[in-house]
Amino acid sequence: MNPLEPYRRAFEEYLKGYEWMQHPTRLYEPLQYFMSIRGKRIRPSLTLLACEMYSGDYSPALPASMSVELFHNFSLIHDDIMDEAQLRRGYTTVHVKYSPNQAILSGDVMLILAYQHLEHIQPATIFRKILQIFNETARQVCEGQQMDIDFEDRLDVQRDEYLLMIKNKTAVLLGAALVIGALIGGADQREIQHLYELGIALGMAFQIRDDLLDVFGQSQRTGKVTAGDIAQNKKTLLYILARDHASPQDKKQLLHWYSLPSKTPDQIEAVRQLFHQYHVDSLCESLLLDYYHRARAAIDKLDIPAPHKAVLHNTAKALINRDF
Repeated sequence: MNPLEPYRRAFEEYLKGYEWMQHPTRLYEPLQYFMSIRGKRIRPSLTLLACEMYSGDYSPALPASMSVELFHNFSLIHDDIMDEAQLRRGYTTVHVKYSPNQAILSGDVMLILAYQHLEHIQPATIFRKILQIFNETARQVCEGQQMDIDFEDRLDVQRDEYLLMIKNKTAVLLGAALVIGALIGGADQREIQHLYELGIALGMAFQIRDDLLDVFGQSQRTGKVTAGDIAQNKKTLLYILARDHASPQDKKQLLHWYSLPSKTPDQIEAVRQLFHQYHVDSLCESLLLDYYHRARAAIDKLDIPAPHKAVLHNTAKALINRDF
């Protein structure tokens, strides 16, 4: 069972009770379609859990959890447009089902709604702090996305650059989700720091697992087209490790494939086989495990009840072992 399941259900109930605006239809229908495609809801669930850990009640964090999930989905809609992705969570992406223009505008209004939900945060004394965290996180996510796009045109992306990119694009939002919930719950600065460290470690492991699943996962489980990162010339950790460990001849071939604007299915499969040949999946797993241990260390530093620590430990384990 998903250790965050009680919080996911609580968020889904809150989402179900929310009254979306209906007009103009072409603006709000794509938004409702995308929000109805149930994702993992990891980020809002973490916000609710963090609030409950320090206050005994997750309900004050429900509006903030909605802000976090709306922002996350806004970024996914725009990400799918930029990547020309066909599937998200096993469903047709918004820009394909509707149109790129509708997807852009629906994503934009989703971001605005995320800020509107922040207005409901209580107590009001922490609103400014949470707004600062939200704004900083939003900026970093945009920076990470731009780095990801820039890397598509480069063959020399280094491991440290990749790690910074995924920290900004993925990890900071998990850290913010935990911190925002904990602030609403009354956590002190020491706890906030450990929670942010936890969120970063979880986010880094989460994205590395995502990159592995893109290449080696099953489309029916991931809800995405297999090897989409290879087709899009994404400079993931797998590419970087293969490039750095390959023989001169294999490296030359890999760089050639990644210099092509598009690849045939045979070329994509050849890249996958080269990844296998140089065991980059095992190397990625090793780094992923390192972040998992960092997450566990951060959890152990927290001054929270044992049952909540168990939920966090089980969540970390579930995230690194997932196959979807």
